[in-house]
Amino acid sequence: MPAEAWLPLAAAELCLLFALSLGRRWERSRAAHSASWAFALACACLGAGALSYGTAFGWSSAVLRCYYLGGALLTVPWLAVGQVQLLVGARVARGVAVLSVVAGVLVLTADVHLRFDPGGGSHPVPAVASTGTAVRVTVALANTSVLVLLGGLAVSLVRQRRLGTAASRARSTGLALVAAGALVAGGGGLVSALGRAGANGVAVLVGFSLVYAGSAKAGTRVGRHAAAPLHQREAVRS
Repeated sequence: MPAEAWLPLAAAELCLLFALSLGRRWERSRAAHSASWAFALACACLGAGALSYGTAFGWSSAVLRCYYLGGALLTVPWLAVGQVQLLVGARVARGVAVLSVVAGVLVLTADVHLRFDPGGGSHPVPAVASTGTAVRVTVALANTSVLVLLGGLAVSLVRQRRLGTAASRARSTGLALVAAGALVAGGGGLVSALGRAGANGVAVLVGFSLVYAGSAKAGTRVGRHAAAPLHQREAVRS
């Protein structure tokens, strides 16, 4: 297996461990955001695993679908879902979740034609010649989710300034790490399009390590109402 495939494989294993850890946290707390972030990291595991396989053994339409599903299409949107659940509550987050499911169906059913040079010891991510609506929906959903992450971080920082509690500070720090990790991992996807799977593996390793650290920090229980969404804790204070 070429060296470029090992880093994405390591990233996939790390994301799986992080997803299992967040899943156990959800079992203990039943906090909806922990379940969403666990699912996001499981999707990241799928995307990194597909990147490793495609780089090592060559790409097919099925492997490429897994790469896009687990990468831009599901991971970042479900990080955004978890953030909205943490700040506002589960009901508001359902819209993003439904959109990600619709986009996933479009990618799974899209007509995919690959264009790539099979020569060389490793196989870069191929250019997609035609996926029609699926590509546009994927790009729009991923970009919107990044904006949601950044907007949620801004809201959290404003609330932190107003509340000034240890819980609000921990939450803002955690959400900043989650947003930074999503941006780093997303940047790796752009690098992989240039044929550098190893660099993408590094970006995924670093990015989702930041996401996991942020999820742990944002979900820290500090005080009696720390497990509730932030708008509910503000109502308790008032």
